[in-house]
Amino acid sequence: MTHSITAMPTYESHKDSEISWIDEIPANWKIKKVKFINDIYNGDSLNENFKKKFESQNLEELPYISSKDINVDYSTIEYENGLRIPRGLSQYKVAPTSSSLICIEGGSAGRKIAYTEKNVCFVNKLACFKPKHDLFPKFGFYLLKSQPFQLQFQLSMSGLIGGVPISRLNNFSVYLPTLGVQKAIADFLDKKATLIDKAIKVKEKQIALLKEYKQIIIQNAVTKGLNPNAPMKDSGVEWIGQIPEHWKVKRLKFIGKATIGLTYEPNNLCDKGSGNLVLRASNLKDGKFVYGDKLNVYVNIKVSNELIVKKDDILICSRNGSRHLIGKCAIANKNDEGFTFGAFTTLFRSKINLYLVQIFNSEVFCFLSGLFLTSTINQLTIGNLNSISVPLPPYMEQKKIREHLETKSKRIDKTINFHQIQINKLKEYKASLIDSAVTGKIKAI
Repeated sequence: MTHSITAMPTYESHKDSEISWIDEIPANWKIKKVKFINDIYNGDSLNENFKKKFESQNLEELPYISSKDINVDYSTIEYENGLRIPRGLSQYKVAPTSSSLICIEGGSAGRKIAYTEKNVCFVNKLACFKPKHDLFPKFGFYLLKSQPFQLQFQLSMSGLIGGVPISRLNNFSVYLPTLGVQKAIADFLDKKATLIDKAIKVKEKQIALLKEYKQIIIQNAVTKGLNPNAPMKDSGVEWIGQIPEHWKVKRLKFIGKATIGLTYEPNNLCDKGSGNLVLRASNLKDGKFVYGDKLNVYVNIKVSNELIVKKDDILICSRNGSRHLIGKCAIANKNDEGFTFGAFTTLFRSKINLYLVQIFNSEVFCFLSGLFLTSTINQLTIGNLNSISVPLPPYMEQKKIREHLETKSKRIDKTINFHQIQINKLKEYKASLIDSAVTGKIKAI
């Protein structure tokens, strides 16, 4: 699948690009400003009453695209998501078929890029690159993904939320071969990208199946135990079903203590080294604590001892704008001790957290925590958390189940990690292939 790019054919002769940060280019290629080969414009923000105003009109509609409708991995548009705009409303700008959209503001700026397969309206945080007569449309799409364009984009970012204005985009420089060569490169990359994307999707499906298998193993172990011949009884709890006769069912409030996190104001924020690190939902990923400059927040206020994380504490996301994130959690190790935690998280402390975390990190717990959410707020209160019932075997059996699940999980996680590494390599190869083809480092045939 991934043949060495350095082994691919190259152009016979090259010339100096005369731009310091651009390498040599094939002899018959040109360097052009983006504005000479594209019409570039951003979209429109919709009036809040827009949908209500037009929902009763029986008009042909156009999709209204925002950055969330663009898949960053595959550069595809989910056309069926979100709003639709009646065709013919001239005040709303349209990105025509065979143009390119790129996010120019916010966290996805420069990363979310897509090729339009139909006419669409779009938000003002996206920019449309409508190709002129001397630019093959799909080649123009690949230009936006190339390293020279991306480098110029990153160097041009400004503002608090990060963005690049149209005026700067217009003056970016790109490589441009003849139309025939542009088409050949675009066709070559379409074919290669399709094969790579198919391979990535196979790997992603394998990961999804492994995660599903892992959840089945966890659920069976924490509700049925490890002995398939153990006498069973009704737990009295619908989600649990039958459990071994010698097990008990307890509410979390009788097992440990739940504590809501620290409340702080914007003026309490400070730089690293000047205050306490506040663990938040963004610091919880795949059952572990994660850290980074973009994830960490520090506050310069006094924190009580009960709001300091200790080893084996479980931190749970208990309030979030995204409903599916409620219930995600992680168990603290020695490296996570001493930090505080924010008000949108809840800390659970008990003597059997090493066992409970197996339940807390299962889809069962996510389901249970989700039962308490309302349509108005995504929140798992302490009262609702304490009301959750869990099955409990005797301590020594807990230990055996925990060790069994840790062993199984490590094996599955190792396989998942292997597939993820392969996905990352495929993505890197795809990006390198696109860059090499549209900058003339290889000859597309």
